[in-house]
Amino acid sequence: MHQRQISKMKYCNSSDMNFKYHELLQTLLQKKSNASPRGFSVNEEFFTQLEINPLTPIPDFESRRFNWKYFVGELAWYLLEERKTDWINNFSTFWVKIENSDGTINSNYGHLLLKEKQLAWVIKTLQQDKESRQAIAYLGGKEFQYDNNKDFVCTQYILFYIRDNKLNMKVQMRSNDVFYGLSFDAPWFSTVMQNVYLELKETYPELELGKYYHHSDNTHFYDRHKKIAKNITDEIPFPGPKLILKEKLWETDLSGNTKISLVAVDFINKVFEMIKDNEEMTNDVCKNLLASIYNI
Repeated sequence: MHQRQISKMKYCNSSDMNFKYHELLQTLLQKKSNASPRGFSVNEEFFTQLEINPLTPIPDFESRRFNWKYFVGELAWYLLEERKTDWINNFSTFWVKIENSDGTINSNYGHLLLKEKQLAWVIKTLQQDKESRQAIAYLGGKEFQYDNNKDFVCTQYILFYIRDNKLNMKVQMRSNDVFYGLSFDAPWFSTVMQNVYLELKETYPELELGKYYHHSDNTHFYDRHKKIAKNITDEIPFPGPKLILKEKLWETDLSGNTKISLVAVDFINKVFEMIKDNEEMTNDVCKNLLASIYNI
């Protein structure tokens, strides 16, 4: 069946990420905490909720441009479902610092959602009952409760539900760093939502894309980011970049397995070639590469 692009379908209006991000930083700057988790001083707020437009989920400001290079690496890493850090180390030194003793990490969301068949459960559940309340994908769990765990998964679950013929999504975080977490979580989860939408369109052709609710039990930034937070809030926010998935990056087969698409394989191969050939991966180059799978 011909796949209609998301850009052609109706969207239940929500908020552009740039405006929500700007408001959130204003709030956090007023919330200096006396607490210092793991010895690091923070500005924090408990129980925050953002309503994010899943078609414009990228925070991008003059004071802090969105890191397209890292997003390319993280997206490919998630699609690879890879828990080793070898791949992502080409894009960030962060992950190697929180490795387990066997060289793996816990928070590869592609592994948790695709390989562990969590999104397959979501698709099957909503195909069987359009108005189900059980279409939930778990990422956090008791298996991560062990001493000296440096990578305690931040995202606990994602809930999908259809009401009034609109697919909605709630992401529940236990903890969310505004700069290192939220900036890239929102584009990734928006991609997940759009992919789920495209899969369900085959069952419900008139389905529309609804709202993305991002909840966090603790939202914060560390002292080292206070200056950049102030610089961003001094700006007048403008609409951020679009991120509209052109085609599915993965799909669920009749056996309940989730497999990445040829489009995703081609994207991964292109990133691999850039790494192998030691090409300069500037923000512009990486943004252009992403334009092969998104309307940006």
